[in-house]
Amino acid sequence: MTTTSALPLELLFGTPAFFKAQISPDGMLVAYLAPWKDRLNIWVRPLTAGLADDQPRQLTSDITRNIDGFCWTPDSQNILFVQDREGDENWHLHRVSVSEAEHCSADLTPFSGVRVMGLELSLDKPDKVFVQMNYRAPELIDLYQIDIATGALTTIAESPGRFVTWVIVPRNALHAFVIDERGDHELARFEDGIFRPVAVFKGRDYPIGPTPVRATSDGKGLILGSNTGTDRTRLVRIDLETGVETEIDSHATFSLDTPRPEADPRFPSSLIMNTITGDLLGARYLGDRLVIHALTEEFACVLESLKSLSGGDIGHLNCDASGLRWIVEFTDERHPGTTWFYDHSTNEAVILGQRCPQIDPDKLASARPVTVKSRDGLDLACHVTLPLGIEARGLPTVLLVHGGPWYRDACVYDPEVQFLANRGYAVLQVNFRGSTGYGKAFMQAAIGEFAGRMHDDLIDGLDWLIATGIADPDRVAIYGCSYGGYSALVGAS
Repeated sequence: MTTTSALPLELLFGTPAFFKAQISPDGMLVAYLAPWKDRLNIWVRPLTAGLADDQPRQLTSDITRNIDGFCWTPDSQNILFVQDREGDENWHLHRVSVSEAEHCSADLTPFSGVRVMGLELSLDKPDKVFVQMNYRAPELIDLYQIDIATGALTTIAESPGRFVTWVIVPRNALHAFVIDERGDHELARFEDGIFRPVAVFKGRDYPIGPTPVRATSDGKGLILGSNTGTDRTRLVRIDLETGVETEIDSHATFSLDTPRPEADPRFPSSLIMNTITGDLLGARYLGDRLVIHALTEEFACVLESLKSLSGGDIGHLNCDASGLRWIVEFTDERHPGTTWFYDHSTNEAVILGQRCPQIDPDKLASARPVTVKSRDGLDLACHVTLPLGIEARGLPTVLLVHGGPWYRDACVYDPEVQFLANRGYAVLQVNFRGSTGYGKAFMQAAIGEFAGRMHDDLIDGLDWLIATGIADPDRVAIYGCSYGGYSALVGAS
């Protein structure tokens, strides 16, 4: 038996070459993250016919920290991004111009010891950006409006001292999610310094709150993921006057895919929207593979054309204001990501870049989804990745446990999994009870079971892999971070 050669760590875990591309609202430019001096910085290039002679331009030059994400301003003239200083986690909001003549950047929140916790653009105030930050006091998250051009700061709302997530609604009053004394998430209208309840979401059903959340373009409702009265999370509209919930879309088997932390590049947003018009175009559901439901006839046509470009899963995608020019990334567990530009008006389709162009997919291992029964009868969705070139018998095995625990593993590119498989290990990932995406009852089965039945699920998955003959019971390791690190300590004890 032979094995594949060891892939260098730098290849698997290196800085992406082309990442998180976004088209400008006017459809004329694409911005993306690419390395400069081993750090991710923002670049732009024109989207002209043929794309052959388009030269990229570097907009930022950070040599100490990666830039993790960004967004366009509605006028296509500037890009906004957050960045801390040498890892202090006090995130500042920056603006950088895309004009060659006016290439400059500015710190819009130049305050010492202050952290920007979230930013949002509003459809009715395109020259402003709303930020949530602890400028007034370290422990209080207030809402501010910043003029994008001048940096002028205006206080919009102050936190009452409870945990508040502010929601910007165009042409309507400010709203917020407030955690009440029972631990429930209360959607409230904020007027004259008073929170007026609109709807309540039980904390037991929503351990991290309702997600995702977007205001409707008419300012009369919120679009969010809800499992109120159901086991599976579906896409609904909440009327902001009455609090009445109306279903927009659902899947017979899968829950609406809830968003992951922005720092995790493997998972795109569950909502597909035209961010300039505010129109909802599609929704994602995650089973063994991603499923996309088109919610407009126009996007359904675009989606069919996009699917013809690649056999991979559609990852990050976005469009210009017209909804005709698109940027789409395709990925799967053996393909880190290939980004295309697609023009629906001309059917032009061109590859713009690859996340990791030096990686040969033929040298990476495939992930196999399986379902394992827990000892008390729950279906556990698992993923098994086996090394190439080795008989799948009696292998040393790593039980790789995801964090959260309100999170999940899926068949996506994961450099940790590929590193272990490339070194000859079988890798088992178990979506234990408490993992998201498998229904409310499955998630609630984890309450009070962090070192109990949740860990039993991991052992049940491992016992199944041992029973198949794949895993050597004398050579098993458990490994993870966040909740996965906790599980590793439980396993060791």
